[in-house]
Amino acid sequence: MDAASMLKYLALCLFLVYGPATGEALDDSPGDSLEDTLGDSLGYVQNSTAGEANGGLPGESAGDRERSGQELLTRGSSLQALEAFNQSLLMDPGNAEAWRGKALALRDLERYDESLLAFDRAIELSPEDQRARVEKAGVLQVLGRSREAVEILDTVAQLPLADEADRLSASSAWWSKGNILVEQGLYNQSLQAYDMAVETGFGNPFQVASALSNRGWALYRLSRYQEALEAYDQALAQGPPTMMGTTHLNRARTLEALGREEEAIAAYEKALPALEEEMALVPEAAKLWKCRGDALQGLGRDEEAAAAFQRAIEIFQQDISSFPEAANGWRYRWMGEALQSLGREQEAAEALSRADELGYRG
Repeated sequence: MDAASMLKYLALCLFLVYGPATGEALDDSPGDSLEDTLGDSLGYVQNSTAGEANGGLPGESAGDRERSGQELLTRGSSLQALEAFNQSLLMDPGNAEAWRGKALALRDLERYDESLLAFDRAIELSPEDQRARVEKAGVLQVLGRSREAVEILDTVAQLPLADEADRLSASSAWWSKGNILVEQGLYNQSLQAYDMAVETGFGNPFQVASALSNRGWALYRLSRYQEALEAYDQALAQGPPTMMGTTHLNRARTLEALGREEEAIAAYEKALPALEEEMALVPEAAKLWKCRGDALQGLGRDEEAAAAFQRAIEIFQQDISSFPEAANGWRYRWMGEALQSLGREQEAAEALSRADELGYRG
């Protein structure tokens, strides 16, 4: 999985959530089949000339179209990937990988309700493949349906680990559950989940680094700063040189809490280019703008920090109107913190109060 696709995966596991929803809610009235409900997303190929009689290019099989969709998905070309998966499914409606790929493409296009339905079909066709379950849980969490997400993640985490794919699915499940527990303020319980994510994710450096980094945040929230610093150092040692901006930023905060100011400044200096690299992939990610503001503020670049905080607030306001209110707790919290950094105390208090009302404790 390339960096762009991994970032989107992380987004749906809460720690890099971004962008407004573009899809409309589906009509779930009785009597509609899955194909009827997903009709809009199949329309492109259904209306194409069939000589590509089944939606594909001349001479291509359903497997060819599915593999093409997977390649497009890893490149970040989600709409083209969706078209390829639809073409594959017209030729072979029982292709579980094409349904899963379709679900991921719809997810990346922020058409979350359709994505859930496609994940359901993938799970129905290939019940032994746990990846679709973990990915479905991520979508549920983005929609604020945490209880349903946890039920799925608990099921996956407790399954026998027959091979590497099972271990990675279990690791993802534990990691995602840890994130949900942090959001609920259950930091000690989240540590157990992250430890299991590290244990079962052995062999996948990005997976292990992500679990260690989030474990560091839980320890920071528990004021266990030295342990948090050790977790961040382990994450940076395990992880790739890119996509670690938030880890560097939180490490800087931890060093500040320990009174190690010079080291904190050095960590902020590492955080800033790492965050900007991530922002090149998702330039409208409010959370990354907020983090950029924090890093700039830590370096004393207050004017630039204020501009970053203002941009974060603008995007948060747009996103809040696009997602179910139950899913917006973290957005209100982060927006409130950005408002505080700008000295807009009354607006900040209102946003933070709303986050508290929605049960966000992260």
